[in-house]
Amino acid sequence: MSQFEILNDRPSGRIPPREVLRHGITESILDEETALFDVLPGIGKSRSISKIFGTVPVSIFTNLRDNYEQFEGWGKEDGIEVEKFPVATDLCPVLRSENPAQRDDPIVQKARNAHDDGWPVREIHREFDLPCERGDDTCPYREQVAEIDTDGLNPLVGHFTQAYNPAYTSNRVVVLDEEALGSYKQEIKNPVEKAEEFIDTLEEFPFESVRRPEPGEERKRKEALSQLEDAGLDPADHRDAVGEFHAKAPLTAYAIYGAERLDNGLYVADLPGNRTVVFKSLYHSGDDNENGGSVWVFDPPDFSKAEAVIALDATPCTSDWKLLLGDDLNHYRLFNDEDRNRHLRDQGYEFIQLNEYVWPVSNGEVSIPKCEAYLREVYRKHGQRPDLITSKNLRKALEDQGLDHLWQDDLHYGALRGKNDLADSELLVVLGSPGRGDIDIQYQAAFHGEYAEPATDEDGERLSGYDLDYQNETANDILESIRRGEVFQAVMRAGRTDDTEATIYIATGMVPNWLDTRIPGRSRPGRSFDACTSTRTSNEKAIIEALQGAEEMSAGEIIEQSGVNRKSVERIRRKLQERGLIEKNGKGRWAKYYDRGLEGLNIAGSVDLDSIPQSPFNNSYKGIRGIESPAIPCRELPNYPELRYPDWIRDIQQRAKDRKFDEQFKQAQRDNV
Repeated sequence: MSQFEILNDRPSGRIPPREVLRHGITESILDEETALFDVLPGIGKSRSISKIFGTVPVSIFTNLRDNYEQFEGWGKEDGIEVEKFPVATDLCPVLRSENPAQRDDPIVQKARNAHDDGWPVREIHREFDLPCERGDDTCPYREQVAEIDTDGLNPLVGHFTQAYNPAYTSNRVVVLDEEALGSYKQEIKNPVEKAEEFIDTLEEFPFESVRRPEPGEERKRKEALSQLEDAGLDPADHRDAVGEFHAKAPLTAYAIYGAERLDNGLYVADLPGNRTVVFKSLYHSGDDNENGGSVWVFDPPDFSKAEAVIALDATPCTSDWKLLLGDDLNHYRLFNDEDRNRHLRDQGYEFIQLNEYVWPVSNGEVSIPKCEAYLREVYRKHGQRPDLITSKNLRKALEDQGLDHLWQDDLHYGALRGKNDLADSELLVVLGSPGRGDIDIQYQAAFHGEYAEPATDEDGERLSGYDLDYQNETANDILESIRRGEVFQAVMRAGRTDDTEATIYIATGMVPNWLDTRIPGRSRPGRSFDACTSTRTSNEKAIIEALQGAEEMSAGEIIEQSGVNRKSVERIRRKLQERGLIEKNGKGRWAKYYDRGLEGLNIAGSVDLDSIPQSPFNNSYKGIRGIESPAIPCRELPNYPELRYPDWIRDIQQRAKDRKFDEQFKQAQRDNV
């Protein structure tokens, strides 16, 4: 893991964290840096970006359309128009299947197939006689693209993948809002077939069929790579062949012949343009978990012509950001560990750990009865249903057990970043930690050119849980980012609105090492801690439910209402009597049983939350404390560009003024006609 810099320049009074962050971002822009800002959720990192709208040309790339609207709203608040990058599948009548009558048009079908095969939209419109541009018509998508003023100061916002368009990044400040690397990875299925479609267009190719070179074929291999590179690996090199093969077929073919094998069986090919291809097998083996029959392409945009690149991430995997943006990345972190915890307390957060297991929700190791017990106890203690975050599979398993009445709203791992659905939540339960299979971690490490293999014990058994180790610093960094990073993303979905204090129960030990959490009834012990000391069998649950609130019930009535056999009823009834939870009056078949403590009992298990010590931070004011010694140098954006701005900003400011003058002059001429 790389070192970050706690940016502490000089004391300058108490400054709200968001302002400190804004100053730091401004400084990085003015110094034309490539910088990663490591900032807690809820600080307002995206809002900090919006505060520089209109002063520098900014292109913001993010992952959710909701975020586009958020930036538009902030622009309106500040009197600045935010433009969204046009999306072809929203606007082009051909690519969005708007007109059913076009379905039988062979040109339309060819265009859609080419789009599915990754060809750029502009090349598709140039190559085919599309209905959206026949006669005097102009495609609405192309119309909006032409209207985007990439030289202007209006902020532009769109999806990460729209950064592939160099016009959207050149001579502008690029902002990547949250983790971006995943958007630049693409799976190419049936790679041999796709590579052959391209190679068939070449003359005198050294290999008769697409396959991995064998020992002794090094000369042929070099000839093949040279011919492929001369032909061109990018769609722009094949503008006369749009739709004839997959747009990444040349790249795929080059990777097949150029890849080197790692010790764990993965093949890695480094390609021009900071691109990497990883694969295990070129032919499908029937095991979907092995990614057989696919190659994965990491193809990042070219940010070299951007004036500055600013990455914002609350839980960054530094290794991945360096892979995307380069080793000269400057990593800045707002707050040291102590200040982070102080800020979270000031914001009204209370984090309570229910256990210290890894508790991965991806491999079925999580106990459904224990999850039910946690949820019921939180419900009992607070008198309201909590919100829930866990995996899709665990949520479905709970729903299948008829337990979805135990929570209100929910989100799931894998779709948390940027989500504000639970922003006003005051009570949240996070069940388990996310994970990935070994092959996924190995693939991710391979994009870095790194070999990763899970360590084993002296008996050759794979280590797991806290001891899981991929014997590679990059792979372990990726693992920790997935496990601890995503859990922290989950807990921070709650309590994000003003005056909302949130209590978050965390059923996993996979929290960031720096995060202060409270453990019921004791100081932090070893990894065996669990607030749930026992769970109940289905028979115990049924009998307790039958007896809860009962004024009197006979043994026969208990059997009838619970559906449990007589022998089990007798055994469980005795246990409840011994604990003083029910009382028996009478003898033999005339005996009656009364509830003396079952009504408030957790029917799913025994969970101890009542012994949590009173927090000294309860009912604290939720506000933003200033920072005594700001972590980031405090340099305001100057009112006049010539005072500080580098030449590139002055040039853009001048072009914007000239363009505005021209527009006003033309409008005045039209008004006088």
